Amino acid sequence: MKRQDIWTLGTTFLVGVVAGGYIYVTGFKPQFEEFTGQTAEVYEDLVIVGEQYGGDVQGTLPSFQLVSDATFTYIPATGPNETPIPQQGSLPRALWNDLNEAIGGTTMSENAELVTVANCTSFVDGIDYRYEITVDSAVYNLDTCGTDFTSTELRQALDKIWKYFTTLE
Repeated sequence: MKRQDIWTLGTTFLVGVVAGGYIYVTGFKPQFEEFTGQTAEVYEDLVIVGEQYGGDVQGTLPSFQLVSDATFTYIPATGPNETPIPQQGSLPRALWNDLNEAIGGTTMSENAELVTVANCTSFVDGIDYRYEITVDSAVYNLDTCGTDFTSTELRQALDKIWKYFTTLE
């Protein structure tokens, strides 16, 4: 190898080190420092997942997830061969307060008790609602067809939330 070849390889190596260091310092390092190791917060105080089911519907029925800071993700109903577009936002304070009062004023285990139902609206192409409610790490499964919470404040508060979500569509 000639001296010129060694000089060319050496300067190429140095330029590569300088360019790599610049990209690391300006691009990778700031982005890596922002990453905290978890992409979403874990909510254990209050999480409500609601979904509609039943009916003679082509496509998907709506569903939502509501967490303890009153933020929600709502997936609206879609027709066949349509991709649902999730909507995110914050629940209005009045609805959030009604829901908190309803949850605080009821015994969740009593609402989740299974009952024998002779006729549900989903049996005759109607819509029923299924909820998974997590309160202080305890999970309760409620259903308008099969659990005993059809005429409670909690049911009324959840119905108001569904009505709010239909205004978003």
